[in-house]
Amino acid sequence: MHARIFSSKINRTKSTLEASIEWHTMPSALLQKKIIATHLASFLDLYRDYSEKQLGLKPGLSKEAWLTKMIEEELEEIKQGKLYLATISLEDNIAGFIVCAPVKARHKEEKMKDNDLKTDVYISLLAIKPFRYFRSQDKIHIGLGQQLVDSVESRFTGANMITLDTRLINKPAMSFYERLGFNSTGKRTLGGSNPDYYTGYEKFVMRQV
Repeated sequence: MHARIFSSKINRTKSTLEASIEWHTMPSALLQKKIIATHLASFLDLYRDYSEKQLGLKPGLSKEAWLTKMIEEELEEIKQGKLYLATISLEDNIAGFIVCAPVKARHKEEKMKDNDLKTDVYISLLAIKPFRYFRSQDKIHIGLGQQLVDSVESRFTGANMITLDTRLINKPAMSFYERLGFNSTGKRTLGGSNPDYYTGYEKFVMRQV
């Protein structure tokens, strides 16, 4: 799994739109098409000012082909039950999604009473469609990213922490996660291609006893 993360600022006061979140165990063919379209819209917009070389892509591999292959691989793992998918919709239209999975705890000192290691939840992918003001290039931020992250914490109630990786050039995502209480680990959480292009983030989940 590779982490590709982008999300929105928290600004609910400027929006009256009703957002709904749904978890999917077996996404339909239609939903998969919508997920692919949302992924491409989000990340082609995010990386529009970066060349394939700056993104560390192999020679001859376009950003669109790279992103399409990336999300198709994630969808296949979702159908196999290896990853979990949640979508967020505005007026019945997919506006974003999150992909995650329970993983082995990063910090071994965090143990349960039966001495089994607690699990973490790894956010593999978070994508939000770019929304812009009418006749403007300024993006509209309505808190969809935070709602998706919150939904992960609510679903995986036994998790010790939430972890993720994001590209070093993705400054908006890094700022977003830091606002939500994530701390940088200074190194990539999970392995994968081009590890030098990523940094990890983690957030301990505080539970009421």
